Amino acid sequence: MVLAGMGWLGLVAAPPVVINEIHYHPTEDRDALQWIELHNPGKEAVDLAGWKFSKGIRMTFGAGTTLPPGGHGVIVQDRKAFTTQHGSDPMLLGQFEGRLKRSGERLELVDAGGAVVDSVRFADATPWPVAADGFGATLERVRAEDPGEDPFNWAPSPWGGEVRRPGTPGRPNATRAEARQPRILAVTYRTNVLGEAQLVKVRIGSEREVKTAVVKYQVATAKGIGEEKVIGLERVGGTAEEGEWAGEVPAVGEERVVRFWVEVRDAMGVEGRWPRVNDVRPTGSYLSWKSPLRGMIGQMHVWDGGRMEPAGQRQKYVQKKQRLEPSKPRGMATVLYVPARGAGEVELRDHVRVGVRSGGWKVRFNKDAALGGLRTVNVVSEGKPRWMLSEHLSYELFRRSRVLTPHSELVRWVRNGESEGYHLLVEQPNDAFLGRHGRDTDGNLYKILWYGQGLNGQHEKKNHPDATHAELQAVVKGLQTKSGAEGWTFIDGQFQVESFLDYYVVSQCIQNWDGYFNNHFVHRSSGENGKWEIIPWDEDKTWGDHDGANARYDWYGMPLTYGKIGDPQPAGPRFGGMFGGGTTWWRPGGWFSGPLLAHPEFEKRYRARLREFLDKEFTEERFGPVIDDLGKRLEWEVKHRAEVRGSTEESLLREFREDIASFRRQLVGRRAFLLKALP
Repeated sequence: MVLAGMGWLGLVAAPPVVINEIHYHPTEDRDALQWIELHNPGKEAVDLAGWKFSKGIRMTFGAGTTLPPGGHGVIVQDRKAFTTQHGSDPMLLGQFEGRLKRSGERLELVDAGGAVVDSVRFADATPWPVAADGFGATLERVRAEDPGEDPFNWAPSPWGGEVRRPGTPGRPNATRAEARQPRILAVTYRTNVLGEAQLVKVRIGSEREVKTAVVKYQVATAKGIGEEKVIGLERVGGTAEEGEWAGEVPAVGEERVVRFWVEVRDAMGVEGRWPRVNDVRPTGSYLSWKSPLRGMIGQMHVWDGGRMEPAGQRQKYVQKKQRLEPSKPRGMATVLYVPARGAGEVELRDHVRVGVRSGGWKVRFNKDAALGGLRTVNVVSEGKPRWMLSEHLSYELFRRSRVLTPHSELVRWVRNGESEGYHLLVEQPNDAFLGRHGRDTDGNLYKILWYGQGLNGQHEKKNHPDATHAELQAVVKGLQTKSGAEGWTFIDGQFQVESFLDYYVVSQCIQNWDGYFNNHFVHRSSGENGKWEIIPWDEDKTWGDHDGANARYDWYGMPLTYGKIGDPQPAGPRFGGMFGGGTTWWRPGGWFSGPLLAHPEFEKRYRARLREFLDKEFTEERFGPVIDDLGKRLEWEVKHRAEVRGSTEESLLREFREDIASFRRQLVGRRAFLLKALP
């Protein structure tokens, strides 16, 4: 692996005012908390009247705005949000228009005469500090005298401490330095060195002679991390200031991960380090690993032992209201993904955020080290083993439609060397998910909560939490007040109609009784002409299962009118009553499903699409093999699950085989019911 950066930049005099700190991607995507700090490194006050940002954000400083000698001033995206988080201590110079791009952009500060005073073209990937990209750190300028365009002149602010107050707005930077540091411009190493020494090559650029260069490393296993060791590097090319250095890390045993970093000191004793100590990955990492016995499904090995990431903020439903609360800290772990037999090599992802969630774990991969394109996945095993199978099969069927669907697969979960049997891995719908599928991340994403109060309470904002629910209120009002041709024009202009048609079609096939009023996401792309799209979620109690279902799951009768306005509730125990069969599965129509399915034009298209899907996809010939393949691939894993969980293999296999048979029965029985119900 090679990690390279910019070459050596020449010395320049410090501008009268510098862009000193940038908070461009706050945790939880709260753009209202973005800010930029300016610093006056000189000995005289600077009058900023008429100065402005000509690129990036929009901001012009008013008359009387000054920056004292040695002073720091902050401009913010949202004054109220900033002062709520940081207090009123920092010197606020004003509020800018627009927002900073999370992928990076050019910022340019010009004086009253239009001359460029300082500029920065920051980015969200190496050699720029990755920790500032939504991980709780800011970009801090190391030296005012060095160019703002130089990524080596920027460092991530430290983690920890006041985790809800990232960076040092209005104060000297925590990472500032008096002397220019040696720069590690490139590091070359192999990703897997089973049974061999690792040759590490380093390219260094320094203002002064480099005196020492070392590699420090630790060996990690499933049981923990070993002591720190050091090897010296020798210069093998170039000069003492601009040279190539190399050294060998000794071979280590099998099933090891080596974490290492490079430290360099110059003639003045000034130290340079790769990677930056505060970055999201403070070490390089490589494998010494012989691939384990492969099964029919993948394996995910997780080793604890990293530092803790500070908490951010998340929007949480509490006591009938939505509010921002601190999220729990998450550990930084080593993750190894072992693909199924014949599906590729072991993949290492180190310093990955792994946190506890209901029924399992949430794993967050770094943007520049996603796993097969996946950024955030949930790995869960809760309730009946059947729920994992039914959820995965549901997503498989949704993926055969025109519905935006999360990735899912069954994996063996191995934590700190101890297997916990097969789990369901499901991609988390979030901005990264939207971006992976080519959707607009500037649009708003909502999760539907059955227990919320009213329209806003039932639609939890999952991104842009500072934005209002105005667009949601407007579209629901339109659905409720427009009918006939006017109503169809409104629906066609506001909705990705095919997405909603197919969502309700597949939900009918799998009897997704809790997926109309609950258990899905909706997303609206940004802009005046943005459209709504629907995303399935939490599909465990499907395929004939519901609260009070019998052991054969031979319920096939969810009506074709389910989810629409006017769908009659069958006789029997009502929603919220005792669980014991009957109509405990019935729910009223959702905010979207109720009026959409009740509109004559939408309903006509919905029935036609359902007929087409029953003919082409939801058939024994097309989907039967998918069910059978799942049964074959998991037989061994069911036996393994019985072994690691102390269960009886015979009983678990019998239960598993009956579950697979019930899916087959659902395919036949539910399809027959729908064909009969369609005119």
